[in-house]
Amino acid sequence: MGLQVVLGRQYQALLLGRRDAGAGAAVAGVATQAHFDEHQLPAVVADQVDFAYLGRYTNAAWLVIQAPGEARDGLFARNAEGHPLVLAAGGGLASAMEPDVEARIVGEATLPDGRRAVPVFQLIAERYLDPKYTPEAAAPICGIPAETIRRIAGEIAHTAFSEEIEIAVPWTDWAGRRHETMRGRPVGMHAMRGISAHSNGFQTCRALHLLQILLGTIDVPGGWRYKSPYPKPAPPGTAIGNRGFRSSTTTAARIACNA
Repeated sequence: MGLQVVLGRQYQALLLGRRDAGAGAAVAGVATQAHFDEHQLPAVVADQVDFAYLGRYTNAAWLVIQAPGEARDGLFARNAEGHPLVLAAGGGLASAMEPDVEARIVGEATLPDGRRAVPVFQLIAERYLDPKYTPEAAAPICGIPAETIRRIAGEIAHTAFSEEIEIAVPWTDWAGRRHETMRGRPVGMHAMRGISAHSNGFQTCRALHLLQILLGTIDVPGGWRYKSPYPKPAPPGTAIGNRGFRSSTTTAARIACNA
C-alpha cells in the first residue's frame, strides 16, 4: 500500500499499489508484474483530493495525540464529553461533532494538557511523502513506467472531478444539513477475494478504499456505495419459514449447540 501527498501544494499525488502472489494482474488495462513483497506494488496515482468531502464526512481532521512513550500516544484527542477534537480554521480546538465547524486537516494543535496533536490526514501525508512511494520508485518494481502511472492518475482525477455527477434530489446529511442536489464522482473500485486471499492483502484493500475516500467517491452517486456483491454465505443461508433467511454460520452454530 502506498500514497504520496504533497502538502501545501495544489498537486496531490496518491500512489496506490496492488500486490498479487499469483499471476500478473491488470491495473486500468496496464499489465503488471506479480510480486510477493508487500512493498513492491503496482501503482496508480490520483492527482487531486476532495478536501471538502474529507472535512465533512471523514475523520481526516480528527486530532491524534503525539506523545511518544506515553499510553495515549496515537489515540484520538477528546474533550470532556468524549467527542473527538479537531483544529478549527481559526486555530482553536472544537468538537468534531459540531455540524458547522470548519476544521483543518493540516496543522498542529496544543491540547489543554500541553500535549501535541495533529490531524489524521497530516499523519497519512507525512508517511507517504517518503520517496519510496513515488511513481519513479514504483515503476521498476511493478513494471509500469512512471509516465503511465501519472497518466492513469490524470484519468482518475479527470473523471472524478471534471465529470462530476449532480442529481436534483434533496437530501439531509449526518449533521442535519439539507442539500438540494446530490453530487457524486463516477469513480468506484471494488476489491474482494482476489486481493484479500493473499497475506497482507487487507492492506491493499485498505489502500483501494483510502484512494476512494481521498477522491470523495464513497457513498455518493457514481461511486462505491457499500453494495458489494460478495461475500455471500457458502453454502447459502437456510430458509426459516416465512421470516427470511438465516446465515449458514448462524445455522451451524445452532446445530453445534444442540448436538
